[in-house]
Amino acid sequence: MDTATYFEMVLTILLWLTLATLILIFMYMFHGKEEEASQTSVKSRVIHNLKKALSMTGRF
Repeated sequence: MDTATYFEMVLTILLWLTLATLILIFMYMFHGKEEEASQTSVKSRVIHNLKKALSMTGRF
């Protein structure tokens, strides 16, 4: 294997790794935000249910 072939192979591998990294970052930007939003809604529902339960126990 000569030097030109070696560097061409290394460059190709680095380009594919860069492309895969960019795709994963792009996917994380959208799917990560959706998961955070759903977790926030779950947390707000839990807090709402706790407030409702506490207000019911205060009546007795």
